[in-house]
Amino acid sequence: MTSDEMRAQIDDMVSSIYLQENNSADGVPAPIPTTNSAFLTERSQSLWTQLCTPPPLQPPNWKLSRIRRLFLVSLGVPVDLDEILPADTKQKKLVLPSSSHTRKSSDTSRGDNDRSNRSSSRRRKEKEAQSKLVDMPSARILCSTSDVRLRAFTTSELEEHVKKLEEVTREASETLTYWLGKRETALGDKEAFERVIENLVEFAKKKR
Repeated sequence: MTSDEMRAQIDDMVSSIYLQENNSADGVPAPIPTTNSAFLTERSQSLWTQLCTPPPLQPPNWKLSRIRRLFLVSLGVPVDLDEILPADTKQKKLVLPSSSHTRKSSDTSRGDNDRSNRSSSRRRKEKEAQSKLVDMPSARILCSTSDVRLRAFTTSELEEHVKKLEEVTREASETLTYWLGKRETALGDKEAFERVIENLVEFAKKKR
């Protein structure tokens, strides 16, 4: 094979590969055919086109927007939900307060009332607990009266001494009954809290 024949065959092969016969006169390369695409099938090409195509967007409606509704509520302006919500969501009408200042003042007054009620209840409980305490120094002095002093008492002094002893005994009995009841109440609350904690632990284990 001569060099001319070899050059001619090479030119034919190059021409068939690069499609030189389809090139225009100004030297612009021919467009790449779709068969040389990175996608193997037309279905893949269609899926890729659908993914790359942005979704159709509707123009924003400021009157029906959630931002406008929240902005009006923050300003305390009444909002008519019948005009904002769609027809299928009109189940019940929500009445918003006409002023946020009124809501804040009512919340503040309610909080002050709760705090005052808690403080008064705490003071009442402390006062009740203090009233249930026995005057131990006086009771100890009264009970430590010696026999010599008792013999020196007159009949009226002995009767008064017995009355004081009976009064101290009664107060001690009432105090004991009161604190025994408080202890039983505390034990009942402790058992109730323990049962609640056990139930919460079992519920958490079941959720896991």
